[in-house]
Amino acid sequence: MNRLDEFRQELQNRMAAIRTGGTTSSFSRTAGMAAASSRGGNEIAGYLTPSREEVWQWWESVRGSMHVRMNDVYRNFAAGTEFFYVHDDDTINAFAGQSEDEKKPFQIVFFGGAMRFSRIASLAVAVDMCGRPGTASRFARSIDMNGMMSIRGALNVMSECGLDEMFFLPGVRAKAQAVSSGMIVGILAHEMGHVCLGHINGPSYYESNPEIARNHEREADSFASSITAACPFGEYVYEGTLFWHYVLAMQEGNEAVASTHPLSRERLENIIRANSSKASALGIRIGY
Repeated sequence: MNRLDEFRQELQNRMAAIRTGGTTSSFSRTAGMAAASSRGGNEIAGYLTPSREEVWQWWESVRGSMHVRMNDVYRNFAAGTEFFYVHDDDTINAFAGQSEDEKKPFQIVFFGGAMRFSRIASLAVAVDMCGRPGTASRFARSIDMNGMMSIRGALNVMSECGLDEMFFLPGVRAKAQAVSSGMIVGILAHEMGHVCLGHINGPSYYESNPEIARNHEREADSFASSITAACPFGEYVYEGTLFWHYVLAMQEGNEAVASTHPLSRERLENIIRANSSKASALGIRIGY
């Protein structure tokens, strides 16, 4: 059994535990609360671990978007897709794949590490937008994630970057929540694109020609743009999506990480060209 097969088996076991009410819960607000002990720690931990209702709202805004609802093919694909938020997995990732459930043959999985990273990155953007320009760019260049983000790690990053104190500045928290909503909706919309565009075709999808898979990523990006253009968080979607790819590009450097994805720099440059004024406001431009 290779590494990918092992991962699939582990994920199937986790999903089975969720469906049968096992110890792994789909949603949690309490995980990691005890890790916060500084001033306003509970409020910060609450921001890092949004409620089930909030996460579900993001998912519904994608599944029920006009772009999906007005297309019979997309609507049927969405109806056959199950969503899982695996809060206790620190991996900064989300993906779409096949499911063992015959009634819902597809699944979109969003990991807790991606949630925590999204919330911290959005906080940096919010501080930047609330009068401390350059915060977002400095944050992107200094953070070292190594693909993982635990609750404790998130709190440490916030402390090291001074974001824990900035969290309480007037207007920052509300703006951070709005930006992160846009960021997460954009990610979920991208994964929905893989499902609705027929990219999920069993193991061959993961093992296909890398250039074909990269084209799938570009198509999913375009699909996501059609959803986010009219989503409830539209005002903040582009800031969130742009900054997500900006941080990934800073982490990735000039080399692709053995991946079927296009270089993050390529995807970032596409977003910058389409939203140059928003990028400029955050100190982001082609050439970085």
